[in-house]
Amino acid sequence: MRRLLKLIPTRASTGKVAAVALGTGAGQGMVVLASPFVTRLYSATEFGTLAAFASLLGIALAAASLRYERAILLPKADADARALTGVSLYVAVCTGLATALVLWLASDTIAATLDSEELGRFLWTVPAALAAAAVTQVSVQWALRKEAYTVIGGARFAEGGAKALAQLGFGVAAFGTLGLLLAEVGASALGAAFLWIRLRLGSVVPGPMAPSVRAMMNRYWKFPVYTAPGSILNAAGLQLPTLLLATAYGLQVAGLYALGQRVVSAPLGLVGQAIGQVYVGRAADAVRNSPERVLGLYLRSTARLCLFAIPPAVGLGLFGPDLFAYVFGPQWRDSGVYVQIFAVAMVAQFTVVPVSQTLVLLERQELQLAWDVGRLVLVSLAVVGTAMRGLSPTTAIGFLAASMLLAYVVLWTITLVAIRRLADPASRDHDT
Repeated sequence: MRRLLKLIPTRASTGKVAAVALGTGAGQGMVVLASPFVTRLYSATEFGTLAAFASLLGIALAAASLRYERAILLPKADADARALTGVSLYVAVCTGLATALVLWLASDTIAATLDSEELGRFLWTVPAALAAAAVTQVSVQWALRKEAYTVIGGARFAEGGAKALAQLGFGVAAFGTLGLLLAEVGASALGAAFLWIRLRLGSVVPGPMAPSVRAMMNRYWKFPVYTAPGSILNAAGLQLPTLLLATAYGLQVAGLYALGQRVVSAPLGLVGQAIGQVYVGRAADAVRNSPERVLGLYLRSTARLCLFAIPPAVGLGLFGPDLFAYVFGPQWRDSGVYVQIFAVAMVAQFTVVPVSQTLVLLERQELQLAWDVGRLVLVSLAVVGTAMRGLSPTTAIGFLAASMLLAYVVLWTITLVAIRRLADPASRDHDT
């Protein structure tokens, strides 16, 4: 009984989780509630094009600030954190311009690889969405440092609500693929503007030539050297399966897979993101001031996440295909089959992803990088190997789910070992 009681959040942490979860849940709730209508306004192929867009955006976003934004939580002095906020935004401007150039030069190749002329025409939406998303991820880190959880919740509400309404509006107007992409860009821009204004970042960020900016770039050099490549590999491990499925089996299969991931990740992501953001703030404080607290925080958070994920995973594992066919239409039944296959891996992913910044907070970027490489190899082999042998998309999804499950179990384990070393004074003395 005592062990179970330890899993219950404290009053303070519950309030912080609720502040983020309320806004995020309301926004994501509107997206989920709109989904049965949206799936009847757009085809699986159009959803596949959106999924390819989101995958390209996700990979680019991982490199947007070279992960300097993740260091915003670490300095004890707010002045240093403000300088890191500036570093993150200035680097994002440079990488955004570079991304736009690369996509412009490679648009024909990308369109031919994914067999989507529409995506080639609309690749200009990726840099636009990247700019907004980069501002958002930097702003969220500053908000977490200042414990402005209600601001984060408000931004998530605005973003989710705008996305749902825009998808419905553009769908009714028969905008097709362009409507889905514009909805993503517009919603992301609204969320970024909300955060920028509410946090008054214009008065927080120092100029690009300020000495503190250069000092923080040098102090936290491990983030662009280790964390950024690792984050790109991490994003590729998450996003590449969609692109590989689109390449090997077509955009329709990618769209079916993407809908399942979207529907499942929305409600689970509500709690996972909220707990994860609060966890990061508390873990960063513990790393700075009380390293012995990190282990208990990590174990309680992952146990809470796992217990929350099991019931929906069981439900989807038993009734996924019928549920998707009823809610989204008969043409989406295979999407429910894919979710059914992913049920166990979903529990592992939901348990580990919200606390996956732990190795970065411990400045063990080399371990994170090694895991990212391993996960990328596993998921790539799962899809490519299956396609090369001429096996079905369902078989590819099965191997993909197995590789994801293995990868997240390994990540949870190596993070636990790293935390135990942090809590051991002898190990810390040896490392220094």
